[in-house]
Amino acid sequence: MIKPENDQPKTRRDKQKRETREVIREAARSLFDTNGYEATTIRTIAATAGVGIGTVHLHFRDKESLLVECLVDDLYEADRRSWESLPRGVPVREQILHLARESYKGWTRKPSLSRVLLSQMVMSQRPELDRVRALDRSVLERVTDLLRKGQERGEIRREVDAALATKAIFSFYLISSLDWLGPAPRAVPISRDDLTPALTEAGLDALVDEAGRFLDQLFQGIGAEKGAGG
Repeated sequence: MIKPENDQPKTRRDKQKRETREVIREAARSLFDTNGYEATTIRTIAATAGVGIGTVHLHFRDKESLLVECLVDDLYEADRRSWESLPRGVPVREQILHLARESYKGWTRKPSLSRVLLSQMVMSQRPELDRVRALDRSVLERVTDLLRKGQERGEIRREVDAALATKAIFSFYLISSLDWLGPAPRAVPISRDDLTPALTEAGLDALVDEAGRFLDQLFQGIGAEKGAGG
């Protein structure tokens, strides 16, 4: 499991730059949480942090890079918690559903911000996302390892390409997350910016159930049996 970056500043100037960057990041985090992503501007972030607009741009290219900076540590922390609580001695299907539920929970804590970040993850090649992509690669490797252990236990056919199956699972996870957070209505209606615990739990149950049905189809295979059909 990889850890968040924690480089120590080497000089007093480096320390001052790190502190200024942190003040800007915390101001942005507070404004994003309070006002939402769209309503927050670089100007209001600078004013809240007590720095000039130029100073903000010196540290962060734009508002999108600030958003990534604000949320990336949350992603690492959520990843750590989900794997530390991974159930042992259960089928790999249940382990993957546990990881899915914990990841979905993370998105619903800040749905409007998560929606923007997820879109960036899928569509953008921004350098600010390098740490997110590193985390994604680490997760893919760990899930692949879970599937291979499932193969050793006889839960998955040995000829299955575990790495390729992991990519299919991760693709479903990204698509279902975007669908859940996006504008399209769901079977369980929710206000995505004001989630109540009951509706969140109901929504998560529906989403994890869908993930379970996807895994069942993936594990069973979708090809027709020989001799069946036309």
